[in-house]
Amino acid sequence: MQSVANYLVGEHDFRNLCELDPGKQITNFRRYVMRAEIIPVSPESNGDNRVYEFDLVGSAFLYHQVRHMMAVLFLVGTVLEQSSIISNLMNVFPAKSNQLPKSQLPLMERKPEYQMANALPLMLYTQPWMSMANRR
Repeated sequence: MQSVANYLVGEHDFRNLCELDPGKQITNFRRYVMRAEIIPVSPESNGDNRVYEFDLVGSAFLYHQVRHMMAVLFLVGTVLEQSSIISNLMNVFPAKSNQLPKSQLPLMERKPEYQMANALPLMLYTQPWMSMANRR
């Protein structure tokens, strides 16, 4: 899953990884993700029951973007989706795709249907204006 999460890092168009709200009339879906790391919380536990943390740092996020990103990562982790799904979902303009050759990366003209991740286990634990001493 970490190799798939690495595709999220950088500036990308996340329109297929967020909840579209027509009332807000957002026209720029490009956001910058600085870090996307999947970290085991308790490495000594059994592999089947291991708990992981998804450490995500970005400059701004779209509505439900993190929940949709987690849903897709879960689908890849449970082998219900191929690892190329993240690159495919961010390929809305074929000329701007640099992850795979154009012949291998399909153009996503509209958002696919999938269930976003539950908000209950997701937690915002720091914000840019908080001091470094208050982190974690």
